[in-house]
Amino acid sequence: MKGPSQLPLFGFANPRQRVPAFLIPLFGNASELWIQDGKGDGLILQFSPCLCRRRRYREAGYPEISAKVGEPLIYAFQFFRSPR
Repeated sequence: MKGPSQLPLFGFANPRQRVPAFLIPLFGNASELWIQDGKGDGLILQFSPCLCRRRRYREAGYPEISAKVGEPLIYAFQFFRSPR
C-alpha cells in the first residue's frame, strides 16, 4: 500500500505525556492519522498510518500547514509553560 504524498498538519502527540518533550507531528484528519517517515537526510520519505488514542494527541489548529514527501521533516517540542 502506497501512502499519500502530501497531508495537512493535524496535531501533535506526546507519547510520554511529560514535558519537556519531543512531540510527534500528526498529519491527515481525526479519522485517518499519519506520521512522517524519513531517512538520515532529514527529508520526508513517506507517510505511515498512525494508531493514536484521542487523549494522546492535541490538534494543532493550523490546517494551512502541510507536509510533502521530499520536503524537510517537521520537528516539534513541548516545554513547561511558566505561570504569569
